[in-house]
Amino acid sequence: MGHSWQILASFKAAPVQHTPTDPAAPAGAGSTVITDELAFPPQSTEERAVVHRIAHILGLQHQSRGKGAKGQNGRYVTVRKRTEVEA
Repeated sequence: MGHSWQILASFKAAPVQHTPTDPAAPAGAGSTVITDELAFPPQSTEERAVVHRIAHILGLQHQSRGKGAKGQNGRYVTVRKRTEVEA
């Protein structure tokens, strides 16, 4: 669990990388919301459950992906953060 916690906490704390030419930040806008996404590849059901719980504690949006994949290898968790930035 410690490794997952470090990755997700670092993702939450990382500054948003966006440039003035970013299409999500139109010229003249006062502020805009940027969404950063991290695909976190835990393999087992237990690992995915831990990632979901940590994301919830940190206040990050999260969703399981690849539910139709055969076996565990195609399943992962996507974690998102939304940050308001000045344009």
